[in-house]
This record gives sequence, structure tokens and C-alpha cells, in this order.
Amino acid sequence: MRIDTTRKMTIWEIGRSSTVGGASEHSLTLEDQQAILGTIFTGVPFPTIYGTENCDGIVLLQDRGMFTFIQSFIDKEISVEPYGSYDDVSLLWQARLEDTRIHTVVVQPPTSESDIKLIHNRLDTIFNILQ
Repeated sequence: MRIDTTRKMTIWEIGRSSTVGGASEHSLTLEDQQAILGTIFTGVPFPTIYGTENCDGIVLLQDRGMFTFIQSFIDKEISVEPYGSYDDVSLLWQARLEDTRIHTVVVQPPTSESDIKLIHNRLDTIFNILQ
């Protein structure tokens, strides 16, 4: 199993990339949305994101829904109180949204589907414990 621990992607790259997949639903609470935006706006380092890369080079991210939410905010599809919409926030905050670099750990091929499922299950368990 090969693991790439050196990747850093911007939120903009993740949101626009055709090589990033995974669940795209963002069923985050208002509190979650506020915490995500607040973290980015204040410049607090973003936590590491985990994913797996398939043989076609598509990276499946563990937290894809978070990026779908952020992309929806950038695309002005939603607004979040107390921030409002993308157009309501300062240019500095807009730049932070688009330029924040996120450390990603990616399990690369050749990795069996069963190993990938095991890794995702372990990550889900760890994330649930930490919450």
C-alpha cells in the first residue's frame, strides 16, 4: 500500500477538480457551516483530509460534503448567518476561501478495494470518536 502524505490542495482546486470524487451531499448543520467558514476566515489551519486514489487517478475524499458546501457558498448558491453570502464577506475572506491549502493524505493504487473500505471504516470510527 502506498500513501502520499505530501499533497496540498486549495479549496478552489478541490471544488473545481474533475479528479476529486466522493459523496457530494452537504447535510451540515448551521453550526457546522459557521465553524467551517469561521475556521477559514480566521486563518486557523485546516485539519488533514483523507482520501483514496483509484486506478483512473480520481481522488475520493473522506469529507467531500464539506467541500461541496464551501463550493456552494463560493458559487453564491447559499448564504450562512452571520456571514451572509459570498458577496457579503470581505475580499480578504473571499481570498482565504479560495486559497486555503489543505493537507491531504491519499492512499494510492495499487490498493485493494477491501483495504480501501477498511481504511474508510477506520477513519469514520476515528472521526466519530473525536466528535
